[in-house]
Amino acid sequence: MHDFNVEQNYPNPFNGRTIIKYYLQSTENLKFELYNVLGERVFAEDLGNVSAGEHQYSLNTASLKSTPLTSGIYFYVFSTANKRETRKLVLLN
Repeated sequence: MHDFNVEQNYPNPFNGRTIIKYYLQSTENLKFELYNVLGERVFAEDLGNVSAGEHQYSLNTASLKSTPLTSGIYFYVFSTANKRETRKLVLLN
């Protein structure tokens, strides 16, 4: 088991809502970011101090009113002070 692990989102491709599971071995200050294929950050959320264990993050693109997303490929990043995990997701509107 890794000390920090992020799984692939499900479902993928998705339309509107997807779930991302992740695991932390110790309490960490965690950040979630979403980037488009040009490398531009389109969304960021500071998740604060997250306790050790298994968790899930629900990404609902309908709630991103300030940044409406079009169909395409995106990259999501979970990061702590020392670690960074990136995965690809596909949004179909």
